Amino acid sequence: MKYKLIAFDLVGTLTEEDALYRRIHELKHCKENAKQNVQLYLERKISEKELITRNVSYHKGTQIEIMKAEAKKIEFRPGAEELINNLKNKYVLALITSDYDIAAQFVKEKLGFKYAFGCKEKFDKDKGFEKCSEIIDGKAKLRKLELIAQKENIKLSEIIYIGNDVNDIFILEKVGYSIAFNASEEVRETASTYCDRENMRDILPVIEKLQ
Repeated sequence: MKYKLIAFDLVGTLTEEDALYRRIHELKHCKENAKQNVQLYLERKISEKELITRNVSYHKGTQIEIMKAEAKKIEFRPGAEELINNLKNKYVLALITSDYDIAAQFVKEKLGFKYAFGCKEKFDKDKGFEKCSEIIDGKAKLRKLELIAQKENIKLSEIIYIGNDVNDIFILEKVGYSIAFNASEEVRETASTYCDRENMRDILPVIEKLQ
């Protein structure tokens, strides 16, 4: 096959808006502070890494059991599970997200991905969540994908990537084929093609035609 691996973004791609970090925002009552940081990022006053660092800092003290329980509540887009079920026996599947790694590992087990990476949490035994020991911003996403490719002994040109966010552009520019799913104009212009559908199974014909 021309393509051997398919990698996905999570938030805004496999889910419409749902994310573990957003669920913890609700629990910690920090949505407004988080929105202000997002605005600073959009105005290019802070980096993506600083945005993530600031927003997860509001989650200090959250117990790991709570984060795992909230991860299990994540709701996927219609057709997401059907799409993955159709792909996982034909391709190596990877998930790379700027959401928490707890969310990434839940999705990995739930849907059957071989690889999954998210922002790695550091917990204190008694005090709960402290910080993220590894931040997965756009550049880190690409590094993780390169690591996976090396492990699988495949080229970036043999990878399909599906994402929606501006931090996916680093990957969209490098892989063999990329699909912007319900993405902004900037992301759509960078990707090989785009798909503006609510049901993720509508991506399947696009992938099948590539082979």
